[in-house]
Amino acid sequence: MLPETPQTIGGVLDAGIKLFRQTFKGVLPVAALFAALMAVLSIATTNNGSYEALLVGDPTGFTPAIFGLFIVNGFIFLLFIIAVAQRQWGLALGRERSLVTDIGRSLQLLIPVAFASIVYYLCMVLGLLLLLVPGLIVAVTMGLFLVVPIVEERVAWFAPFRSHRMVWNGSFWRTAAVMTVLLIVIMAISIAAQLLIGAQQGFAMLTEPAKPSVLAQVLGAALAVLLYPIMTAVMLVTYHDAKLRKEGDDLDSRLAELDAT
Repeated sequence: MLPETPQTIGGVLDAGIKLFRQTFKGVLPVAALFAALMAVLSIATTNNGSYEALLVGDPTGFTPAIFGLFIVNGFIFLLFIIAVAQRQWGLALGRERSLVTDIGRSLQLLIPVAFASIVYYLCMVLGLLLLLVPGLIVAVTMGLFLVVPIVEERVAWFAPFRSHRMVWNGSFWRTAAVMTVLLIVIMAISIAAQLLIGAQQGFAMLTEPAKPSVLAQVLGAALAVLLYPIMTAVMLVTYHDAKLRKEGDDLDSRLAELDAT
C-alpha cells in the first residue's frame, strides 16, 4: 500500500487517498467508537449549565466541570487520531492486529503524544511571536509529530523535533504543499457538511451565540469518522515519503564518503 520510492506532491496525495480507501473498512470500528465517545462528551459539555455563560463571554461559566470536560475531550480526540493512524499503518504493513491491541497501544502513547502536542504548540507560538515566518516553518516541519511514534515505533515525547529533522532537510516545500491541499479539502468538506446539517442555526449564531443542536453534534461526529482517517492517511504517507528521502540522502552521503576514501 505504501510507495517504495519518493513521490511528487501529487503522488503523495494520491498514495494518501489510496491508503485511506484501502484501510477504511478496517479503521471504521475504531473510528466509530471514538467518534461516538466524542459525540457523547460534546453533548454533555454543551448541555452543562455553565456552557451558555461561556457563549456570552461570562468567565464565571468556566467551572471545574466544564474544564474537566474540555480536558477529557482533548484526550479523546488525541486517542482518536492515534488509534486511527496506528490501525492504518498496521494494515498498510500487513499486520492484522485486534481492535483491543490497537487501543491498548494507543493508550500507551496517549501521555507522550499529549506532551509532544504541548511542545509543538509552544514552539509554534514562540515562532509566531518572534517573527511570523519561523512560526509557519515550525507548523509545517513539526506538524507530522503525531505519526512519528507510529511510523518509527519510537517514544513520542520529543516527536516534534524528529518530525522537524525529517521534513526540514529536503521535504519542506513538498510537505507544506501537501498539508495545505489537505487542509483545504478538509475545510471544504466540513463547511459543505455544516451548511447541509444546520445552515439555519449557523447563520443565527452569527448574530446570537447558541449551543449546537444534538443532531448537529451527532452528525459532526459521523463526519469525523470520514475526515480524520483521510487526514491521518495523508500524514502517514507524507512522513513516510520524507523518511524515504532522508534515508536516501544519508545513503548517498555514505557512498560519497566511501568513494572519496
